[in-house]
Amino acid sequence: MSPTTERFVSVAAVPHRALGQPLVDLLNDHGIPAWVNSDDCGGVDPALGFVNGTHVMVPEADRQRAGQLVGEYENAPRLPPSLSVVETHD
Repeated sequence: MSPTTERFVSVAAVPHRALGQPLVDLLNDHGIPAWVNSDDCGGVDPALGFVNGTHVMVPEADRQRAGQLVGEYENAPRLPPSLSVVETHD
């Protein structure tokens, strides 16, 4: 019996790992396994991510649903910087 191999595809290209992580969290929260794939030495040398690209990866079977979620995330309204939530400690 041969092991099954699942094919993974990119659903988003991002400038660096830190911008991909919120997408990974969103997809994981919706039951889609996802991770950031980057040749940046595990975040040690972020400049390498610019050379080879940084991508959010999902199983090919989840591509369509993941693409929808990424699109919703990218089109979601954002607060202007002056209205950002700031945590204070009294």
